[in-house]
Amino acid sequence: MKATSKLFFLTSIACILVACGGGSDEPQEPASAESCFDIATYSLGAPIKQQYDDARSNPSGKNLVIGIESTNATFNGISGLLSFWEKITPTTISPMGFGSSFKTSYLSPITDRELSIQGSSLSFYGGPYQSFENVVYSPVLTDKKFNLKQGESLRSSVTAEVTTSSLLEPTPVIHNIKIEKEVVFEGRDVVTIGSRSVTACRFNYGTHREWFYRGILIKMDNGNGKTILRTEDLTRDGQPY
Repeated sequence: MKATSKLFFLTSIACILVACGGGSDEPQEPASAESCFDIATYSLGAPIKQQYDDARSNPSGKNLVIGIESTNATFNGISGLLSFWEKITPTTISPMGFGSSFKTSYLSPITDRELSIQGSSLSFYGGPYQSFENVVYSPVLTDKKFNLKQGESLRSSVTAEVTTSSLLEPTPVIHNIKIEKEVVFEGRDVVTIGSRSVTACRFNYGTHREWFYRGILIKMDNGNGKTILRTEDLTRDGQPY
């Protein structure tokens, strides 16, 4: 009778281990960055408002408003693009003081969480001072980091043709900049936004690390653990986003 009971007990434990995954040596599926992207961020709708603190600038407190302005924009002769605009206040330009910057990026229609950026236009307004910048990427700047799995990396290399001008110097100045990046998806972390917590993806660029939530940069450090950008509030249509 005791032998029968002992056999029944061991058999039950074995069944529990199999059912719950205990005792299995199979490797776990690595975390994916796709959960940190949200197509709603790049869709028509109410603007998204972000309040953040950036230790690299003075004043450090910033307000960012982003949104899709059009789904059929034209840039550099290419039509059918998404125009994604960003407004930052206040921003700094030395020695002219504070002002506001307006940036519009032009993206191809988004598929599979990939952002293909044709270029951008930026304007800065600060009192009587105004400056303008137009950027065209060659080849198209493609951001595929939200398709990475934990431990995977991506390298990219593009040339940016940058045209700058201002009211004080209206003659356009054109120069080329080569942009090379390598990013590693390190995993997911819990990050605070004001009084709430969200799960964000951590990407390492070698010189710094960035945390993204719903496709939005919400935190940055200097690569050594010192936070240089943190988000205080993130809302859409008056509700937490």
